[in-house]
Amino acid sequence: MADYTPDNNQEVRSTRRSFTAEFKRNLIAEIDAAKTPEDVGLILRREGLHSTQIYKWRRDQRAGSLGTKRGVKARDDVAKRNDELEKENHDLKEQLALAEELIEAQGKVWALLHEASGKSASKKPQR
Repeated sequence: MADYTPDNNQEVRSTRRSFTAEFKRNLIAEIDAAKTPEDVGLILRREGLHSTQIYKWRRDQRAGSLGTKRGVKARDDVAKRNDELEKENHDLKEQLALAEELIEAQGKVWALLHEASGKSASKKPQR
């Protein structure tokens, strides 16, 4: 009995298959058009796919993310939300700065009015 060893002593690895959105849509349409479960099985065997992949592709198609790479949408959503929160934070800081300026101005106006009313109270007309 002979042991099989590759000539170049490298491990043989299969490459991960990737499918275009167009291929996925066409295959889903072909499976939907199949008349019997046996026809669906033939299509899946021909393409070397499992029914769970088709289930996931259909789910992604309904969600509108059939052609996107895994995880990209989630990161994009997080980045978009982060940008929105940073803009809101910037706007709130500007509003706070304006409110602080108004409070300072109100304090100065109150001090001037208080000083003016104190002078007028001390200068009462004599009888």
